[in-house]
Amino acid sequence: MSDSTPDIDERPQFQKHPDTSLIERLLRTVKVGELITYDQLSEQLGRDYRKFCLSHGQSARRSLEKAGVYFLAVPNEGYRRLSESEKITITGRSRLRNARSQTRKGLAVIGRTNLSELDDATRREALTTVSQLQAVQLFASGKSAKKIESKLQDSNMTLALGQTIAMFQSES
Repeated sequence: MSDSTPDIDERPQFQKHPDTSLIERLLRTVKVGELITYDQLSEQLGRDYRKFCLSHGQSARRSLEKAGVYFLAVPNEGYRRLSESEKITITGRSRLRNARSQTRKGLAVIGRTNLSELDDATRREALTTVSQLQAVQLFASGKSAKKIESKLQDSNMTLALGQTIAMFQSES
């Protein structure tokens, strides 16, 4: 090997794009419940935020999320910083909506598959997937959420998975 060959352990250092850093700084100044508009962001960046900087804004928001700072995109307006309670409410809603949607889609695909044309291993995989998706479907319903919530006793709202499963086994 020649001396000009870079050492394998030498990896390039990641640096944030200047626009990402600026957007992150701007978003960090937004107080809980306040809105920062796309126009304000555009003015600070010196160009149209929506045309040229959406990916930088997404990176900045992702970086802030690691620090516990979350924003909700307000269509055609900008970003509103979420309070602690809003983070939980929105996360719960979107998680359940996504779970229900993905579950329906997955079950539909498997439902339209001729299992008799599959080999044994693939058929077992399909049946395992159906079981998993049906479990997600069971726990992701609004009715299930209310049932779990009603059983939560302690202030930190923890409930063991085993207790949750046992609660639903009594119905079957």
